[in-house]
Amino acid sequence: MDLGMLATRLLFGLQSELFRRSAEEGFDDLRPRHGAVLAHLDEDGLRQTDLTRLAGRPAGTSRPSVSPGAREGGHRY
Repeated sequence: MDLGMLATRLLFGLQSELFRRSAEEGFDDLRPRHGAVLAHLDEDGLRQTDLTRLAGRPAGTSRPSVSPGAREGGHRY
């Protein structure tokens, strides 16, 4: 088996474990597509605009799902 296949299997194994443990902690609605955002979270949190930028998304793509208070800059994730 080549190195690329081994790395892919490792990635999928870690990802499966991460989402299994997240579900056990009550976050059972997380999916692999959320990884673009989760990869950037830290203890200090991030503003919605920063998360959107870091995920490589246009500014308007994540705003419809964010509460009005978060849009005003009052929330950190």
